Amino acid sequence: MTVTFFGHGDAPRGVKKEVEKAVEALIVLGADTFYVGNNGFFDVLVKEVLRKIKAKYPHIAYAVVAAYFPKKYSDESKDMIYPEFLEAVSEKAAIPARNEWLVRNSDAVVAYVERRQGGAYRFCSYAKKCGKIVINVSKKQKGSL
Repeated sequence: MTVTFFGHGDAPRGVKKEVEKAVEALIVLGADTFYVGNNGFFDVLVKEVLRKIKAKYPHIAYAVVAAYFPKKYSDESKDMIYPEFLEAVSEKAAIPARNEWLVRNSDAVVAYVERRQGGAYRFCSYAKKCGKIVINVSKKQKGSL
């Protein structure tokens, strides 16, 4: 099972524990591959969780899926995926195109969505329409999108 993540860029650090619980629950259900973006603070929190959980569950794999081709090599680059089709996408459309790819290539989404606006909400709604499992870890909107 493959899992991806969407969340508002202003997610609070306190949501990290809820993300960890959701990830562990999905691992128990068979999740073994995780994709995360690199465009906001929620993504930073998710990467911290995945690094920690990988130590406990060494069989899992995770990768950062970039919307833009990396201009220079970093430690993060070795675990990075850049879908080739994005080369033909404008810079303005790159993040939405990458997010659509994430939904199509995942079975489940862990989200931090508190507002019914923005990219996180839009792609979680799209994931639900596509029949994906969507887990919202927001205390305000838990379970409802």
